[in-house]
Amino acid sequence: MSTFHVISGSNCAGKTTYMKSVAIITILAHMGCYVPAVAAFLPLRDRICTRFGTSDDMEENASTFKVEMTETAFILEKATKASLVLVDELGRGTASDEGCALAWSISENLIAKGIYTCFATHFRQLNELANVYINCKCYHLAASFSETNVRYFHTLNDGACPEYPKYGIQAAKMCGLPMQIIRDAEEIYDRLKSNQHSIKTSTSVSVGRVESRLLHHLLALIHAGLDKKGTSLSRVWSRHNVEYLQPFVSNSSP
Repeated sequence: MSTFHVISGSNCAGKTTYMKSVAIITILAHMGCYVPAVAAFLPLRDRICTRFGTSDDMEENASTFKVEMTETAFILEKATKASLVLVDELGRGTASDEGCALAWSISENLIAKGIYTCFATHFRQLNELANVYINCKCYHLAASFSETNVRYFHTLNDGACPEYPKYGIQAAKMCGLPMQIIRDAEEIYDRLKSNQHSIKTSTSVSVGRVESRLLHHLLALIHAGLDKKGTSLSRVWSRHNVEYLQPFVSNSSP
């Protein structure tokens, strides 16, 4: 039987709501109440450990990430095989690569201990855990996307979530962000996906003219003999490593 469940899905698909429902149903069953199901098998739990939300703690001088890690550390220390652990988007309080690495490592710890866990995430890499551990399984909340509409089915399905393009931007559009911001975000997304290393700022000022003037002034300083070792220009050149200017400098040398 699988004990670790990776739950993926687009924004607003219902991942957090699903896990909160699992917690409420578990509590109702332990109280002897009816649960909203045709049939249900719910083992006895010694505790329910949750990691939800992204809020800091001003009284404790704790950032959002510190709160996230502190609560996770408590879960790893206190949870047992009889516990129910619910984790929502762990690792989003820091850089994406480090957050994913932490989420993967923490997931492996919970898997090794055999603790029953629902782990909601946007890190697609975590779906690979199901290919490594036999007690890990992937689910996703279904949705349908088009260029003009998003439809959420709020149903739990087997397997990892399909890679919907720009689903976060689509969800932001539904929340009422200005269309200019949405269009700019889509353009930047396309540039990032095409592995471009630089993103030009969207502005009313002509970026090409600014770059041309900057290049002109730099070349003028070089030809004026201010590029000797130790000058401020050389230090700036070295610090920022503006390699894209080298061909222009070489071609303009006397």
